[in-house]
Amino acid sequence: MNLFLRRALCGMALIVAAIGTAGCQHESQAEQEEVRTVSYRAVMQSDKPVPEKVNTWLGAMSQEDKIGQLMMISLHGSTVGQSQKDVIRKYRVSGVMLTNENLNNKNQVKAFTNDIMQTATTASMVTPYIAINRDKVLRSNESFLRLPEPNRWGQLPMERIINLATRSAIEMRDMGFNLVIG
Repeated sequence: MNLFLRRALCGMALIVAAIGTAGCQHESQAEQEEVRTVSYRAVMQSDKPVPEKVNTWLGAMSQEDKIGQLMMISLHGSTVGQSQKDVIRKYRVSGVMLTNENLNNKNQVKAFTNDIMQTATTASMVTPYIAINRDKVLRSNESFLRLPEPNRWGQLPMERIINLATRSAIEMRDMGFNLVIG
């Protein structure tokens, strides 16, 4: 009988612990939702010291957001389809790298990057990177500013280099890129 009583008490303790844990988890999620209402811009524009800003921002991010910030993906096609939006929203990626497959002309690229940005900012509190490897991707596409081969840059006058780099940066920004590699 003593063994039966011990087992019954252990079983009841286990049930109470499970209910208590479920209640704590619900409270934790509610608290987390309350914290997530903090916007990234509001945190960064506050007068707090940088370590406090970082701690506030990281505290407001869910575990999914933190893991997603480790990923940069590439998409197929030249428009953002529903399945691609689902991937961006589900994994809350830190960025998207565009390739030749994604680029047709300036207007299409601008619409594509805008679509990516809108999808990503609704899923996460962090603005995503929209990246391109300028040296590899745009060399073959005639609708973008043509740049000299990388090994020829050193032979150009400094004024020409500054002019090309400035024009290229403006072109990339206008198309929606906020990270240019190369």
